[in-house]
Amino acid sequence: MYSEEEIKRCFDETTHTYLQHKNRGGSNGQKGTRYEDYFITYQLALLASSVIENDINIDLLSQVCAFVDDLIIDCPNSPLKHYQLKNSLAVSWTSGQRSISQDFE
Repeated sequence: MYSEEEIKRCFDETTHTYLQHKNRGGSNGQKGTRYEDYFITYQLALLASSVIENDINIDLLSQVCAFVDDLIIDCPNSPLKHYQLKNSLAVSWTSGQRSISQDFE
């Protein structure tokens, strides 16, 4: 909406840098959400025939209070299926104070 030149003309360099980081984070967050939406749609398509043919109800839960929270599929007579979705090649599943692999444990 605004050009880099307009931003630089109206604000100092610190504010300009802040705005660049804020925009990058928002764009990455949006890409991640879109990736999750596509994955959920795919999982729903995989389950659709079983749900219809067997007249069962399933719950697809997203971003709930759980350690692995991107998608949880709750199907009757089946264990809960938890998914942690990442669309970046730079993600480490084993490092950090609480790693993603530990969350699955």
